[in-house]
Amino acid sequence: MSHRLFLRTGSALAAASVALLATGPAFAADPVAQASATALEVGIAGHGTETGTYTATNDGTRETTSGDNAPALPVAVGQQATNLGTLAQDAVTTTAGHSAACSGVAGEGATLTQVGDGTRCLTGGQTITLDAAHADFSKLQVLPPQITQGLDTTLADAVAGAVAPVVNQLLTALGNPGLGIDLGAVQASCSAGPTSARGTANIAHASAYLQAPAPIGHVDLVSLPVDPAPNTHVVTNLSAVAEAVQRGVDTQISTTLGGQAGTLGPLLQPLQLGLDTLIDEVQSNVTDALGPQLAPLEQNVLDIVLNKQSQPARGAIDVTALDLHLLPAARQFVDADLASVAIGHVTCGPNTRVAPAADAVPAVDTPSTSTSEPDTAVPTAVEAGAGSLDEGPSPLAHAALGGLVVAGTGAGVWGFRRSLRS
Repeated sequence: MSHRLFLRTGSALAAASVALLATGPAFAADPVAQASATALEVGIAGHGTETGTYTATNDGTRETTSGDNAPALPVAVGQQATNLGTLAQDAVTTTAGHSAACSGVAGEGATLTQVGDGTRCLTGGQTITLDAAHADFSKLQVLPPQITQGLDTTLADAVAGAVAPVVNQLLTALGNPGLGIDLGAVQASCSAGPTSARGTANIAHASAYLQAPAPIGHVDLVSLPVDPAPNTHVVTNLSAVAEAVQRGVDTQISTTLGGQAGTLGPLLQPLQLGLDTLIDEVQSNVTDALGPQLAPLEQNVLDIVLNKQSQPARGAIDVTALDLHLLPAARQFVDADLASVAIGHVTCGPNTRVAPAADAVPAVDTPSTSTSEPDTAVPTAVEAGAGSLDEGPSPLAHAALGGLVVAGTGAGVWGFRRSLRS
């Protein structure tokens, strides 16, 4: 009886190989579509904070999400921003291998729109103001000897007494003006299919500036394009601020010395020196004194990349609408409250095509001994499900079939030899 058991075992293994071939595609469980979105990432005083990431994946039958697509503004960011009232981060996928994402920030009053076709997700809103840093003018100082260098001793004492207090009072009054960034709606979006991906960014009414007391006032540093090309790089310095400081000091020197014309006239006459020449020399001396102190402002302070894009894999894309860093070169002069900010970060793909469902293998009863012609309504062959007919069986199917057939054959041979001996 034992040989019959092995014959049956061999038949069962052969049948199992057919069943394995039919279920082969089910072993592939990788996502067929995926996307993610992060509205805001900020580095403040050496610490990072963000709105979290919202992720959507699809296995070909249903979508799974994680994270929050209605994020709250981090407390630390709220202390640095004005009118930052709307945050957007959303992602969607389909069972057909398509995905889309959109994220960004906008001012109060902005409206959210549906995500799904890789277009904008924010509309309108008030202007956002980010307090990026503060310039430190507290160390600016011009000493009397620097102001009067090269002048006659008697004249130098009179000029120093009039100019030095006024210039240093002006520098002190500058305080610590703020380096600000004004933004409208800033957003990035992407979409991907089984074979390709695309992304874009939109930045409305964006600029960087410095706001200081008179005589500097409001100094525009850079205006950013609305629809930037991929990986648009913008680097700016504060040379305009340094020039504004210098102009203010020069104006104050001219006003002060002009008001002292009656006092300085008798001192200038023996020297055959005109008042205008004296003013020019004093301004030149002060410029020479302030130059090294203002030099850090001439270095690059802001490093900004707009519509930052990369392709981490074939059929995938990574987009950040605005990526800003306050450069280390500025730290010696600028007290950096906001070291970095990334607005509107999205990813889409890589995605794949959904494999077609395999046809079921019909149950087979005991074979009929009839020799009649087969019924044309009943199929004479059935697809086994080990991949499409065009592509042929998968490697997994070949391996499974080979192993099971060997096992079944071995069991059958062993049983047959046992029957001969009995």
